[in-house]
Amino acid sequence: MQTTTLAWDSFETHPSAAEAAVVSRFCLFSFSTLELACSPGTGNIAMIEQEHPDTWRWLVISPDGFIIDAGSEPTRAHAKQAVELTLHAEPAFATAIAQD
Repeated sequence: MQTTTLAWDSFETHPSAAEAAVVSRFCLFSFSTLELACSPGTGNIAMIEQEHPDTWRWLVISPDGFIIDAGSEPTRAHAKQAVELTLHAEPAFATAIAQD
C-alpha cells in the first residue's frame, strides 16, 4: 500500500483555525478521530474520521467549503490512500472537463 504524502494532523493540533473550521462542519462522528491535511498547491482540505470500528469516512473539500469527493474505507490507512488517489486524479479530471 502506498504511504501518504500529506501532512496529517489531529483536529485538535491542526495549525490553521480556518481549515479546522471548514472541516468541523462536515464532521459527523467524533472530533477525537478527526484528522485533516491541506493539499499543497490546490488548497483543498482532506479529512478522515472513524465512523465505526471498521469504517473510516474520508472527504476532500475545496477551499470554499464544497465537497469535491467522499467515500469510506475499512482502515485509516486505506482512507488516507483514497484521499491521495483523489487528489492525484483531480488535475487530470479538471483537464478533461476543460477539454469538453
